[in-house]
Order: sequence, then structure tokens, then C-alpha cells
Amino acid sequence: MDKIISKIYEILKDSANLMEAEENLSRLMHRFFADALGKVLSQLNETIKKQKQGEGWKVERNDQRSIQFLFGTVTFTRTW
Repeated sequence: MDKIISKIYEILKDSANLMEAEENLSRLMHRFFADALGKVLSQLNETIKKQKQGEGWKVERNDQRSIQFLFGTVTFTRTW
């Protein structure tokens, strides 16, 4: 959390005007949300994988998958 606060501080400090600050903050928040959603999807995948392995399923492979959203590209791990 401290890292994101530091980045917000730097953007506000280094921006020439409010419009530039808003654009840079928007990009930062989009990247932050895309990264967070990717981590959540990977964690959900891990939970489902463990449940299915408990039912006797075997893992064939783990792949990286990317999906484009309005706020950016979300990358996560998917088990097959």
C-alpha cells in the first residue's frame, strides 16, 4: 500500500497541471486494478485446482492467459 501512495505522491508532485495529474493517476489506477484482478483470478484458479485435485483430477499444465479489459490487460495463470 505504501508503494501506491508513494507513486500517487510522485505523480501529484511532478505534474505540471491538474489535467496531467488526473491522466497519470488514471493510468496508475488502471494498471493497479489490472494487476490486482490478475492476482485474484490466479488465486481463484489455485483454489479450484486444489478442489479438483482432491476429487482426483490431474493437472496437465498451467498457462498464462491475458484478457483485454477497458482498464487494461489482465494476465493470470490458468490450469488445464
